[in-house]
Amino acid sequence: MAEEIQHTDQAVDPGENQVQESTEQTRTFTQEEVTGLVAKESKKAQEKIFKSLGFEDIKSAKEGFEKLKAWEDSQKSESEKNAEALAMKEQELAEALSSNKNLEAKLSALTLGVTAESVDDLIFLKRWTAIQDSFGTTKLSGELKSWLLSVKKTP
Repeated sequence: MAEEIQHTDQAVDPGENQVQESTEQTRTFTQEEVTGLVAKESKKAQEKIFKSLGFEDIKSAKEGFEKLKAWEDSQKSESEKNAEALAMKEQELAEALSSNKNLEAKLSALTLGVTAESVDDLIFLKRWTAIQDSFGTTKLSGELKSWLLSVKKTP
């Protein structure tokens, strides 16, 4: 027995599909209200994250991280602590030597009679030519000498 499919064409009432107008009113927020809402939501999100990590609030999270840092430091061996201190001192020494070298270059330029305004330019050019010389090019040495003569004070 074959099933018969019956199609029924029913007229759709046009009143059923009408969109009802919403009676909602729009509200305008001031910048202060928006800032307050954003701050409130941000704080809620932070609290939720801290609670999911097992902390009551940001203060307890900070305390926990400080304790972790102290524990990690206590676990370092004496040689690791010494190696870190040595690396810091080496960095400080390198910075001091670089500063000393820069000051010596400035003093040398000033004693040669270079104007104070041109000292930094001279040092830059000298370092740049030293880099160029390391690649085997000395094209600028003649130009540098002529520039030095032009910026040198006249007696």
